[in-house]
Amino acid sequence: MVKEKKFKIGYFIIGALFIWVSILAFQNPTQDLAALVIFFSIIAIVKGVVELVARDKMKEIEGIHSNWILVIGIIDLLVGIFFLLHLALGMVVSPFIFAIWFICDSVERVLHKDVAKQISNGYYYFSLIVNILGIIIGILLFLNPVVSALTIAFLVGFYLLLAGINYLIAAF
Repeated sequence: MVKEKKFKIGYFIIGALFIWVSILAFQNPTQDLAALVIFFSIIAIVKGVVELVARDKMKEIEGIHSNWILVIGIIDLLVGIFFLLHLALGMVVSPFIFAIWFICDSVERVLHKDVAKQISNGYYYFSLIVNILGIIIGILLFLNPVVSALTIAFLVGFYLLLAGINYLIAAF
């Protein structure tokens, strides 16, 4: 049985958006919090849709429906829509939301490590490192929100850059 690799447009779009937003966050971190919240909202909505679509693909690979992906997809959609409608509140709670998002997303990807193994061993280890860093950054954001508010653009940019590369690799 030869496994056919297909280009995953959803992962490519998420990866490109993540990298684009990470570059914007690095350019002017002190003035980009509002823009970061808006971009996060848009990315969360796109990511939520892709996760819901990818849930069906996971059944083909792992043989089971992943309720975790369903929950993450719905939460991404709801948070993205809420932040677009309530920008000021999004700016206040963004350190906590980013922390929870990084932790949940990274844990979900670690739990589905079989997908990364099927791509290649190199990708598996890269994905594992990126997701462990995502968990660590999420914990740091959550434990010290005052410092997080001052450095959030850099931390979010760093995570989004690594996660974007991860999604781009998974797309191919």
